[in-house]
Amino acid sequence: MTQQTRQMRQPDEAQRDSPRQEDRPHARRGSILGTFKAVAWAFLGIRGRGAHEADIANLNPVHLIIVAVLCAAVFVTSLLFIVRWMVGGAG
Repeated sequence: MTQQTRQMRQPDEAQRDSPRQEDRPHARRGSILGTFKAVAWAFLGIRGRGAHEADIANLNPVHLIIVAVLCAAVFVTSLLFIVRWMVGGAG
Protein backbone atom coordinates (compact mmCIF):
# COMPACT_ATOMS: atom_id res chain seq x y z
CA MET A 1 0.00 0.00 0.00
CA THR A 2 1.45 3.37 -0.93
CA GLN A 3 1.66 6.41 1.32
CA GLN A 4 -1.02 8.20 -0.69
CA THR A 5 -3.42 5.27 -0.36
CA ARG A 6 -2.92 5.20 3.43
CA GLN A 7 -3.63 8.90 3.70
CA MET A 8 -6.80 8.50 1.69
CA ARG A 9 -8.04 5.61 3.85
CA GLN A 10 -7.35 7.19 7.22
CA PRO A 11 -10.33 9.61 7.29
CA ASP A 12 -12.71 6.75 6.45
CA GLU A 13 -11.35 4.62 9.26
CA ALA A 14 -11.56 7.54 11.68
CA GLN A 15 -15.17 8.16 10.69
CA ARG A 16 -16.07 4.51 11.29
CA ASP A 17 -14.42 4.49 14.71
CA SER A 18 -15.97 7.72 15.99
CA PRO A 19 -19.73 7.74 16.61
CA ARG A 20 -21.82 10.00 14.44
CA GLN A 21 -23.65 13.02 15.89
CA GLU A 22 -27.05 11.31 15.70
CA ASP A 23 -25.68 8.17 17.38
CA ARG A 24 -24.66 10.08 20.52
CA PRO A 25 -27.83 10.92 22.51
CA HIS A 26 -26.12 13.52 24.73
CA ALA A 27 -25.07 15.47 21.63
CA ARG A 28 -28.65 16.09 20.45
CA ARG A 29 -29.71 19.70 20.42
CA GLY A 30 -33.36 19.50 21.49
CA SER A 31 -34.77 22.77 22.80
CA ILE A 32 -35.75 23.24 26.42
CA LEU A 33 -39.22 24.44 25.38
CA GLY A 34 -39.70 21.32 23.25
CA THR A 35 -38.56 19.20 26.19
CA PHE A 36 -41.06 20.89 28.54
CA LYS A 37 -43.78 20.33 25.96
CA ALA A 38 -42.92 16.65 25.58
CA VAL A 39 -42.88 16.13 29.36
CA ALA A 40 -46.22 17.94 29.75
CA TRP A 41 -47.84 15.70 27.12
CA ALA A 42 -46.32 12.66 28.82
CA PHE A 43 -47.79 13.72 32.18
CA LEU A 44 -51.21 13.99 30.54
CA GLY A 45 -50.72 10.64 28.79
CA ILE A 46 -52.00 11.79 25.41
CA ARG A 47 -48.99 11.61 23.14
CA GLY A 48 -49.19 10.34 19.57
CA ARG A 49 -46.77 7.72 18.32
CA GLY A 50 -45.30 9.96 15.62
CA ALA A 51 -44.66 12.78 18.07
CA HIS A 52 -43.11 10.34 20.54
CA GLU A 53 -40.72 9.00 17.90
CA ALA A 54 -39.80 12.53 16.85
CA ASP A 55 -39.03 13.37 20.49
CA ILE A 56 -36.81 10.33 20.85
CA ALA A 57 -34.88 11.35 17.75
CA ASN A 58 -34.50 15.04 18.67
CA LEU A 59 -34.53 15.59 22.43
CA ASN A 60 -31.45 15.49 24.60
CA PRO A 61 -31.87 12.76 27.26
CA VAL A 62 -30.04 14.79 29.91
CA HIS A 63 -32.43 17.72 29.39
CA LEU A 64 -35.35 15.32 29.43
CA ILE A 65 -34.38 13.85 32.80
CA ILE A 66 -33.79 17.26 34.36
CA VAL A 67 -37.10 18.66 33.09
CA ALA A 68 -39.03 15.54 34.12
CA VAL A 69 -37.65 15.65 37.69
CA LEU A 70 -38.36 19.37 37.91
CA CYS A 71 -41.94 18.95 36.65
CA ALA A 72 -42.55 16.04 39.03
CA ALA A 73 -41.31 18.16 41.96
CA VAL A 74 -43.60 21.03 40.95
CA PHE A 75 -46.52 18.59 40.61
CA VAL A 76 -45.95 17.03 44.07
CA THR A 77 -45.45 20.46 45.68
CA SER A 78 -48.67 21.76 44.16
CA LEU A 79 -50.57 18.69 45.40
CA LEU A 80 -49.20 19.22 48.91
CA PHE A 81 -50.21 22.89 48.77
CA ILE A 82 -53.74 22.00 47.65
CA VAL A 83 -54.13 19.38 50.41
CA ARG A 84 -52.89 21.77 53.10
CA TRP A 85 -55.23 24.46 51.81
CA MET A 86 -58.21 22.09 51.85
CA VAL A 87 -57.42 20.62 55.27
CA GLY A 88 -56.74 24.08 56.70
CA GLY A 89 -60.14 25.27 55.45
CA ALA A 90 -61.95 22.28 56.99
CA GLY A 91 -60.75 22.82 60.57
